[in-house]
Amino acid sequence: MTSVQIYDSQGYPLSEQGDARDRTIQEMGQYGVVFSLEFGSVTEVIVYFRGYESQSGRMEQYYARAISDMQPDLTDINSAIISKAEQRHGLEIEESASGENFFNTLQKSIKREVASRDQCNRINYLLSRGHQLRFGIPSYEEGLQLISQIQGMKPGLRVAVVQGEGRVPDSLGQYDLVIEKGDYVSLEPLDRTEELMDPSTVDHSTDDRTISVDNRTINLTAALESIAISVGVIVLLSLLYVAVALIGLHYLNTSLPGAEVIKNTIWIW
Repeated sequence: MTSVQIYDSQGYPLSEQGDARDRTIQEMGQYGVVFSLEFGSVTEVIVYFRGYESQSGRMEQYYARAISDMQPDLTDINSAIISKAEQRHGLEIEESASGENFFNTLQKSIKREVASRDQCNRINYLLSRGHQLRFGIPSYEEGLQLISQIQGMKPGLRVAVVQGEGRVPDSLGQYDLVIEKGDYVSLEPLDRTEELMDPSTVDHSTDDRTISVDNRTINLTAALESIAISVGVIVLLSLLYVAVALIGLHYLNTSLPGAEVIKNTIWIW
C-alpha cells in the first residue's frame, strides 16, 4: 500500500492547515534536491513537481512524499501522486521536462545500462562500507537507471538526485548516494568518489581502524615493558642492598652495643 502527502515548496503540508513545516522537504528545496529515496522497513520516495492551482491558474512548486510498505514501482507511485494532487488538492501537474521538473521521469525508462557490472559492484561495496558517493549524470532518466542497477541498497540508505552542478557536499551529507544532473557526457564520479571508484584504492576507513587498534596494542606493550623494567630495577637494588648489608655484618663487631639488634633486623628484612 502507498500513502501520499503533498507539500508546498517551503515544506508545509497542503492537507492540514497550521501543520508544522517538514524540515526534510524544506532542505530539499533549499539545496535543489528533486528526488530522494530511502530504504527501510518501508520505502520513502520524495519527488519535486510543478503544478497549477485550479482557482488562480498560477504555477507553483510542490513536493510529494510517497511511503510504500512494498518494493516501490515508480510508475505506480507516479499515478498515486497524480491522483492525490488532482483529486484531493485540485492541482494540475505541469508536464514539461524543462529545468528541474523531475516528476515525469518516473514514467520513463531507458534500456541501456548507465554503469558497468564492475562499477555497480564497486558502488555497492563502497556504500556497504559507509562511504558517501557522488556522481554526475547527463539526464534524470540515467539517474533513475543508475539507482535501479544498484542492487545492494541496505536499510537506511538514502539516495538523492540533485538539479545542477557544484552543490556544497556538506549540505547533502545526510545522503549516502548523491546523483547530480548536469553537463556530463556519461556517468562521472565526482570529487573523492573518483578516487574511491578505483579498485586499487585502499579502503582508508578500514585502514584507520586497523592502525588505531595496532597503535593501542603497541602502547600497551610499551607500558608493560616499562613496568617490567621498573620492577626489575627495584628487585636488583634490593638484592644489592642485602648483599652490601651482609658484607657489612661480616665485619661488624657484635660486641659493640646494638650490633646484634642491627644484624637481626637485616636478617628479618
